[in-house]
Amino acid sequence: MTESKIPAYNDGYNENGSDGIEEASDGYRFRKLSGRLMPPYVTPLRYAQSRDVQMLDSDISFCSFPKSGSTWLSQILLLLINGGANPDKGTLRQHMIWMEASWPFPKSLDVVDSMESPRLFKSHMPIEMALGGGPAKQAGKFIYIARNPKDVCVSYFHFETEKAWAGNFNCSWDHWFERFISGQVQRGSWFDHVVGWQREIPSNLLLLTYEDLLLKFDNTVVKIAEFLGIKLTKKMLRQIEKNSSFDRMRASEFANMHEVEQLGSFYRKGKIGSWKEHFSVSQNDRMDQLISEHLHHVAFDFTYETD
Repeated sequence: MTESKIPAYNDGYNENGSDGIEEASDGYRFRKLSGRLMPPYVTPLRYAQSRDVQMLDSDISFCSFPKSGSTWLSQILLLLINGGANPDKGTLRQHMIWMEASWPFPKSLDVVDSMESPRLFKSHMPIEMALGGGPAKQAGKFIYIARNPKDVCVSYFHFETEKAWAGNFNCSWDHWFERFISGQVQRGSWFDHVVGWQREIPSNLLLLTYEDLLLKFDNTVVKIAEFLGIKLTKKMLRQIEKNSSFDRMRASEFANMHEVEQLGSFYRKGKIGSWKEHFSVSQNDRMDQLISEHLHHVAFDFTYETD
């Protein structure tokens, strides 16, 4: 599979260039849309187009806060609608539709409209900014996957560090922790994002956790297949498990995002409990307090460690 590399993000990908992009005193770059911090490549035009999308009954939209398992989920979804195997052509990136983003895999509305359903839509938007207005206003199936905030905080720290889309931002872990818990990161507050997506749960919305997918793989994939109305055989389930394993995706040219510069290390660890390598005792206490304040009524039941 030979393809030219997609260059690292630069403002030239945006229809408005660098207009509207802000830079904080610590060098972190972002764009504000509807009062929320967004990556510079989530442009006003792309966002407006994402709101105009009309989903079909068989379309699938999957959403998450960044670094919560959405790429793993996208591979599983693609395998489910393709009988357990990867498509013969293209890469995972090319089979996803990311309407809100000008980089790294934009598709025009004309191209999206010409694609056969089931189309696979990716999003990291909060519910108030969801694709097409969200599941309450759209046909199709919506899946939201959430991951425990401690591991998200750590994974996002590594993902944003020294990346062009964040202004080659480089800071200490302690500095990042303060940004994260105050919601001053791209996509805003993790707590608002997760709570918002489960405030109302229409019949075409399925809630998942990364931890359940990792620890209860078979049961969770069966749940997804039933939600999508896909007949899942034992053979398909084993194929999906094989083709979506962390090591296989990281090594696979189909799924490892190798064709996008600066995404070569897209898959870092994929484990539960990496936060313990970074969090101080006081940081863990502060995060636990926020979890207690914000998540006491949510449908998600997170796992924070497996030891």
